[in-house]
Amino acid sequence: MRVILFIAVLFGLTAVVAGAVGDHALHMLHTSRQYQAYLTAVRYQMWHAIVLLIIGFAAYIKPELLTRKLIRFAVLSFILAIILFSGTIYFVTFSHFKILLYLVPFGGTLFMLGWLSLLGCVVIL
Repeated sequence: MRVILFIAVLFGLTAVVAGAVGDHALHMLHTSRQYQAYLTAVRYQMWHAIVLLIIGFAAYIKPELLTRKLIRFAVLSFILAIILFSGTIYFVTFSHFKILLYLVPFGGTLFMLGWLSLLGCVVIL
């Protein structure tokens, strides 16, 4: 649970930093479409950092939650999704190495799988 909380806080911090960079520098340097994609990456990262924080606190209160495979799968899905979705968009924004954009849909799919896993947990409860 500590690892989940640490990762959630780290993702939250980096989302704030990425948002600040976007607001203060990127909107002048990139096209509107690139800027919107960047902001979407920031938003998705922050929302999912908050979800990971909630799961981490819930696991702190009720440690047996982490014995559920669906919860563990959701956590792993969200972590990998943030890296693949947001991380790839950030990297491409600064490097212009556009071939990596093919990784973004995999990150989006992992976001969906994470939410489906949480839905499965709710249904099972």
